[in-house]
Amino acid sequence: MILKTRDRLIEVARQVFSRKGVDKTTMNDIAAAAQKSRRTIYTYFRSKKEIYRAVIETECEEILIQLRSVVENPSLGPTDKMRQFISISIDNLETNMSADPKSDKFDNDLERIERIRRTTIQIKEEMLRSIVIEGVRQGVFDVNLSRHVLTAMILIIRGLEAATFRGNKVSKNILKDHLSQFVINYLTNNPNSNGTT
Repeated sequence: MILKTRDRLIEVARQVFSRKGVDKTTMNDIAAAAQKSRRTIYTYFRSKKEIYRAVIETECEEILIQLRSVVENPSLGPTDKMRQFISISIDNLETNMSADPKSDKFDNDLERIERIRRTTIQIKEEMLRSIVIEGVRQGVFDVNLSRHVLTAMILIIRGLEAATFRGNKVSKNILKDHLSQFVINYLTNNPNSNGTT
């Protein structure tokens, strides 16, 4: 499927920003990479800043679409939803936190990551809350313990963002497994639970 021109420009801009950094990227760079004229780009975007905002919005929406597909899936139980939510969140950490502190693009990467985090955090919290409420209604999660899990999850994910951003690499499969087990065991008040429904 051929991407619409605007979507194609956003994707090309994302690649150029990633390679050169936002500050060093020019409209000419984006036009050349997209094989379009600058005039075409200005038809869709007034400035490089506007293209950058569109790149951030697209990245946020991609993350949220993945998470929504889990939260709204009627064939998944609450523990499976929680496990997949955690898995997608960790996968996106590695995708979005690839900045190198020694790179001259580090400040741009830091700004981009912080914008994505700020834009998605409230929606992620609402999605987590809906999984927990569903689990409580089904009697899978302990109602008293569930009150604390949202705060814990947000703090854990923020901690993982900070650690990953600083280059502290841990196997994402280990992270997924350990965090899923911790959260599900906590919610079910069962230290021996394997988290299955």
